Amino acid sequence: MSCLSRAFSILFMTCLAVTAVAVGGAWGRVNEPATESAPAPTQLAISRPPASADPSPSPIPTPLPGPISSSASMRSSGVARGADREIVVSVSEQHLWAYEHGRLVAESVVVTGRPELPTPTGSFHIRTKYSPYRFVSPWPKGSPYYYAPLWSSYAMEYQSDGYFIHDAPWLSDWAYGANVRGGSHGCVNVPTAEMSTVYHWARIDDLVVVQS
Repeated sequence: MSCLSRAFSILFMTCLAVTAVAVGGAWGRVNEPATESAPAPTQLAISRPPASADPSPSPIPTPLPGPISSSASMRSSGVARGADREIVVSVSEQHLWAYEHGRLVAESVVVTGRPELPTPTGSFHIRTKYSPYRFVSPWPKGSPYYYAPLWSSYAMEYQSDGYFIHDAPWLSDWAYGANVRGGSHGCVNVPTAEMSTVYHWARIDDLVVVQS
């Protein structure tokens, strides 16, 4: 083979080698079908309240009320009644009445707010029900209104600013009916036995009328 032929052969083989590298390299993948899987959908972060060592209980579902076996009389309380189901609280009388279609189904003496922390008057509706519920003081230690955390067996919030109708196991029976101990922090306190009856009878959205 002449030198010219040998040189041409070497050049031809070199070109073939370069072409093979191009096909097998990055350029060759441009025309190949995609083989990479689509990226996994991003997991949405769900915002949850921070864990607490002793969190307040969540509201429980409101049970459907059954027939009330109550010994409450049909006497008139002297307060206005209009809704099919309503709870009426009289601040001046320190008393609560529960009515269904005008029939008195439960009543109780109560303790309402002290003069500087009065129970708001007006028409409201039951917003949430809790059993049990833990009350934590919004006032700091050292405040004359501070109180240590307290548990209630039955609590019904009727005003968005944190006003409840609830039992108060920490009160003595003699404290009810006349604000003997200066009154509550604004809530309507009811003896536990009577509050159990009202709680299990009441429904979300029932009318609450607080009168002066």
